[in-house]
Amino acid sequence: MKVFLVENINGLSHTFIRNDYIDQINHGENFKIIDICDYTFNGNFKFKKLFNFLIRLIILFFFNPIILFKLLFNRKFLSNINAIYVFSQLYAIHKNISQFRIHFISKAAVVGFLYNLFNNANYCVICHASDLYSMPNSMNMILIKAFKIEAVTWFGKGFVFGRIGNHGIGKTILKRNIISNIITSNPPIKKIDILEILTVSRLATQKDIIFALEILYFLKLNYKINIVYNLIGEGPEFPLIFDTVKKLNLTDQVFFHGALQNSEIAVYYESADLFLLPCAERDVNDADGLPVVFQESLSLGCPIFCKDVFGISELIINNINGYAIPISFSAKDCADLIMRTYKKFNRTLIKSIAEEQF
Repeated sequence: MKVFLVENINGLSHTFIRNDYIDQINHGENFKIIDICDYTFNGNFKFKKLFNFLIRLIILFFFNPIILFKLLFNRKFLSNINAIYVFSQLYAIHKNISQFRIHFISKAAVVGFLYNLFNNANYCVICHASDLYSMPNSMNMILIKAFKIEAVTWFGKGFVFGRIGNHGIGKTILKRNIISNIITSNPPIKKIDILEILTVSRLATQKDIIFALEILYFLKLNYKINIVYNLIGEGPEFPLIFDTVKKLNLTDQVFFHGALQNSEIAVYYESADLFLLPCAERDVNDADGLPVVFQESLSLGCPIFCKDVFGISELIINNINGYAIPISFSAKDCADLIMRTYKKFNRTLIKSIAEEQF
């Protein structure tokens, strides 16, 4: 039996999951929908259900203690213990499930993983950037065991596995499987339809990444364009930035990469349509000066959009190698400015100017 395993299929924000299910049916796949919300513990202590749960815990403890330890001793403890409970109830009813299709690295993915342990069922995981980034390292085993991994939006094959600077998971998967079989992302959108924005920065208050996210929000809201925002770096503002991404419903547009080596970043500069780093207006004594990443961006022909704060106007020639955004501009104004100008830049000219500047 093939199962489309979901959590809250009727949730308002889960339209893409419902559409995915319809797509699978249209392509001839015969999936039974199982919503794990129907099996989640609800405080009703029934002896049979509790017995099934304890049996699975005991079996896991004696035969896979390391796996049980990894599932329970991390910040997703409550979610994972609930997933084990759901698995125990499902397994008591459906032992013949051979294949799962699962969105998110969450309770449903843990259920699929446990089915794989107990009866070798295959499971396909549809990856969402925010879940990959927030998933504890101890749960990498869920991705490694998946027979197939799909990217939900435009990721580029494999680089999404570099979450939190941990490239080991990606290398493991790519080593164990042929890329065309293990990673089958949705058909890539033509580059002309994508606005690809890059930020490379320490995630600190003075960089004003929150303002960059607000700009993305208005780009998404007001323009019919696919947006990819690659955010490279780490720092104390990450929790606030991550929460803002979720609040502004930008999880399908924003891709966190953590800290990368310089040799790994060049490819992002070369593919980006523009480099965005607002930089908050601060007292001159607290100013960072011109970030080194500006030099790197221009040297590779990538135009820069930054607020016109200390020293920026000395580097940026408006409409030639980027835009020094007036301090008075709102996020919406910035979004409109980007849409008016981003296709007009000449990367060869930007590189030539950079050679003279630096």
